Amino acid sequence: MASPTRLRPSTDGIPVPVVHDMTPHLSDIQVFDERGLIFPPELRLPEIPSERIEVGSSYLRPGTQRKGDMIVFSTYGIPGSDLREADRTRHLGVCVGVDGGRPNTVQVLSTHVRRHKSKVFAKTGSPALVEADADLTRLASIKGMGGVAELFDLDHIHESPESYFAPPGMYLWDPWFFPHDGEVHAFFLQLPRTRSFIPAERDFHGVEIGHAVSADLRKWAYDSGGVKPGAPGQWDDASIWDGNVISDDGVFHMLYTGVRSHDLSQRIGHATSKDLIHWRKDPENPVLTPDGGVMALREGRNVLGQPPCFRDPFLFKDEAGNHHLLLSEKVDPLGVYDGYIGHYTSTDLKRWKKLDPLIPPGRYDVLEEPQMVSHAGRNYLFFSTNANSYSPGWRRQLGAAYTGMHCYVGDELEGTYRPVNGNGLVLSLRKLFYGGKVISQEDGRLTGMGWLAWDDRNTPIGRMSPPFAMKIYGDNVWCEPMKG
Repeated sequence: MASPTRLRPSTDGIPVPVVHDMTPHLSDIQVFDERGLIFPPELRLPEIPSERIEVGSSYLRPGTQRKGDMIVFSTYGIPGSDLREADRTRHLGVCVGVDGGRPNTVQVLSTHVRRHKSKVFAKTGSPALVEADADLTRLASIKGMGGVAELFDLDHIHESPESYFAPPGMYLWDPWFFPHDGEVHAFFLQLPRTRSFIPAERDFHGVEIGHAVSADLRKWAYDSGGVKPGAPGQWDDASIWDGNVISDDGVFHMLYTGVRSHDLSQRIGHATSKDLIHWRKDPENPVLTPDGGVMALREGRNVLGQPPCFRDPFLFKDEAGNHHLLLSEKVDPLGVYDGYIGHYTSTDLKRWKKLDPLIPPGRYDVLEEPQMVSHAGRNYLFFSTNANSYSPGWRRQLGAAYTGMHCYVGDELEGTYRPVNGNGLVLSLRKLFYGGKVISQEDGRLTGMGWLAWDDRNTPIGRMSPPFAMKIYGDNVWCEPMKG
């Protein structure tokens, strides 16, 4: 047995355990650790006896860590505390000191306690420096660990899905959010629950934008506001899809995706409002059309089942006050693994200049619902995609593919973007959760929300997800349970 490695007690008063042995004994458990973190599918979770460190190893080789890498390690029990041997404490941190590819100093960002066979789940408050010596030879960096399973009460979601918000008698999906005057306005797609929820049958007829308001992101007040399809023969008479809202000179502006019934083509429309409830469509709509003319479903679908894509507008301003627009796009004519995030600028929200893509084609078949978040001088580009959307080459380079919330980070708005967490994954709950968005609240907090898609019996849920805390640290982005 290795000589004990003593770790400095954390600053919040919760003692950190003495680690006696770092030798892992790998089990056959894969993918999910029901006590806390979600890992890449290839990861095998270790089973370590009491007071031994659990070593997390992914497709990255141990001993190759660099300063700034995120790491995760766990122990059973905390000597001198009321935690039992079976209680697991998981520590999430960042390498701030590395010697020979192995971490010797770790900044602990959070500590989670999961009591065996119970619902106890606690988190420490303030970071602490944990000093370890070179005996921690097997401590491996976990890139893209995928969030925390305890974000949601999974049993409650499956047993009582009706307790999560959706408009009465409606499915809800693809929400986006706009904080204003101490409340958060949610916009989302909706459709009667009498209709099929299979996307190919759901999306192209009668979808409209709904609206609700909340003060706590849990209780929502629904109203009849939003945007509905146009009259027969108009450019958006089939369905209305995802959009985004900003405030400019005291007026609220929404860009949204409109679908025409004649050929199921996708184009971008503009609407304005003074109260976020009643919207007036711009008579000059559509304000943006694909370069190749009309991106229409009549072109068919590719071998992955994806139709053409020119949708999901996201609006934001840069520091100089210029308007920017992100779009989910695919190359025309339709191919495979040719999805990209288009980038446009405008001075009036009507006439747009196309710039180079922020994420180019060749990595994913489709990148849905893009969102830009500025934080600490960097630009974080969030989007959602499915595991089957990864190109084979990109999947091999990253080591795995995931369905869920992704993010890339760039130092310059129009510069090069790289995957956060090493592989771009922020949160994956397989088919349960999708369309994650970041809410930059007026008090500076970052909160995440999305929608609940399908349960483990493949039954559609179509409701708002619970909120969760978002954390950003350099090239790392992760999720934590909401306090309270």
